[in-house]
Amino acid sequence: MYLKKQTFIIAVACSILFLIACNKSDYLENPFQKEKNKQKPFLKEIIHATRNYSFHYDHMGYIDSISVIDLHLTYVYRVAHHGKRIDSVSLVEDAAIVSTNGNIKYDNMGRITQFTYYPRYDPLVSVNVITLTYDYNGQIKKIAYSSNGSTHYDTLTFDNHSNLIRWAQPQNLSTFTYATGLNPLYYIDDLYVMFTEEKSFWQYLFSQHNSITKYLQDGVNYETTSYQNLYDGHHRLIKKTINTVIAPGIIQQPDSLEFRYLY
Repeated sequence: MYLKKQTFIIAVACSILFLIACNKSDYLENPFQKEKNKQKPFLKEIIHATRNYSFHYDHMGYIDSISVIDLHLTYVYRVAHHGKRIDSVSLVEDAAIVSTNGNIKYDNMGRITQFTYYPRYDPLVSVNVITLTYDYNGQIKKIAYSSNGSTHYDTLTFDNHSNLIRWAQPQNLSTFTYATGLNPLYYIDDLYVMFTEEKSFWQYLFSQHNSITKYLQDGVNYETTSYQNLYDGHHRLIKKTINTVIAPGIIQQPDSLEFRYLY
């Protein structure tokens, strides 16, 4: 009887330790989880070549601004918001507003469905209304750009793991593959609206995991990009090395994105 009781106690203890280990593992595998009703800030800065993007947060953990410093250039993305909901994002350079994403509309699930890009100084750039539609999984499936009476579309396709695998644009088609590591940029709400002038960042924002290849076809031309993702001891991405080959065999200078965290 004593032996059975002892065996039972050991089994229970092992089960508890297993559950604790699983919970700890889950935390390490996803250090970007949000707290209830609050965004837990985690990203301090992104370094892209000579350009440094610093993230600044309010007391609730939502982004107030992103300040950018380059060799001969400084500017700020200023975010006006009420909690999670963004009212507008303005690009400010030399104390002047260069452009704004405003008139932001939401659906009943709190997702952005439309916003308007307003250029301030460049007469050659038109106001552009961007409209987003979602699939049944809540992923963006189409982006419409309307300006000067004409509209063109991007069509996005995701896999079952919330990764963008196909991005069809009017002039080119991109396809992607992924590793299992988590993408920190995916866990910042509506970051694509904040980068009013840097749409090249969008390819890194929509997927839950980190890309390892990209194949871009532009008419008869194509290029292949491979990514090497480096992680810290908490499974957080700290560097993404980018190597691109343009057919026929032209190798671009390696590029990279580096990530710094608040803790």
